[in-house]
Parts: sequence; C-alpha cells; structure tokens
Amino acid sequence: TSYILFPAFIVLAFGIISIGYLYYRIQEKNYKLEVERSLSAITTLKMNELVHWKSERLGDASVFYKNDVFSDLVQRFFKAPEDRIIRDNLRVWISRVQENYHYDRIILMDVHGLYRLSVPETPEPPDSVLKERISEVIQSGQVTLVDFYRSCQDRRVFLATLVPVVIGQNENHAIGILALRIDPEKYLYPLIEHWPSPSMT
Repeated sequence: TSYILFPAFIVLAFGIISIGYLYYRIQEKNYKLEVERSLSAITTLKMNELVHWKSERLGDASVFYKNDVFSDLVQRFFKAPEDRIIRDNLRVWISRVQENYHYDRIILMDVHGLYRLSVPETPEPPDSVLKERISEVIQSGQVTLVDFYRSCQDRRVFLATLVPVVIGQNENHAIGILALRIDPEKYLYPLIEHWPSPSMT
C-alpha cells in the first residue's frame, strides 16, 4: 500500500504546488497591472496639475505684461525715484500680486539688472541667475519662466517668472524687468508630494 500511496502523495503535492504557483503568478500579474494603471493615472494627474500651475504663473505675469498703466508708472519711477507718490503707487500694484498669489518676493530691475524696488522691501540684491537672464528676456520681449536655481544669499531654491516691462505694445522696447520669485516649498512641493489615494509609500 505504501508503494502506491507515496507516489500518489508526490503527484498530489506537486499538483497542489503547481496550481498554487500558477495562481500566485496570475495574482501577481493582475496586481502589477493594477498598480501600473494607478501610477499612470496619477502621473497624468500630476502632469496636468503642473501644466495648470505653470499656466497660472504666466497668467499672473500678464497683469504686468504690456500693461500701459503699469509701464508708464515704472517709467516715471525710473525718472524720479525720489517721488514718494509714484513709488507708493508702484508698490501698491506689486503688493497686490505678491500677497494674493503668494510670491516670495517681487523685484523691479532696470534693463541693466540694477535693483530699483522690491516687495517685500529688503536690501537683498537680485539673484545673479536672474540678472544673467535679463538680456535674453529683453531680446525675446516675452515672459520667461526661470527654472529651479539656488540663491546666492541663503542657498535656498527658487523659481522665478521674468516679465519685461515694455512701453506700449512694442515688445522690443523694454525699460525694465519684473522678477516674480517663487518659493517651491510653499505650494509646488506639497502639490507634487500629495498622493490622491491611500498608499503605503
């Protein structure tokens, strides 16, 4: 009897192990496909969020770009920087965008990169990375997004939107540059890190 039962046990055990292994492989494949679909959906979501975020930053810049009233105010300020009324009016313009759209700092420079005004008001000069991009912005006459860079002063990481201050609708007649500095710690990093579904990771 043992000669009969032992081979039968071996065959049965092998069959159970084989079926279990096949079931495991099928489950593993299905789980992997489900995770891949989930990651793909989240990737698309994050990509759309970042595109929307960038579009909003460019939209903020449009408040100043080719704005005759703002450009005229800047031109008058450059000619008479000691005029407190002009300076205060200019600060009101810039402060509204800086506060409402949570920019770390907004800096007004002339076409040579010289610091003229900032909100909030600090003696800290503009970052050298921003100054290096001025000629490019003036030549293009377009709003430019500056990718991640490290500040020379405190080594913090920022992004920025550079807006040419132009007279009239002439893109080639820039009188200054407005730098809208972005602290990614405040919104961008949390946006990227936020996971839309429960996850062990």
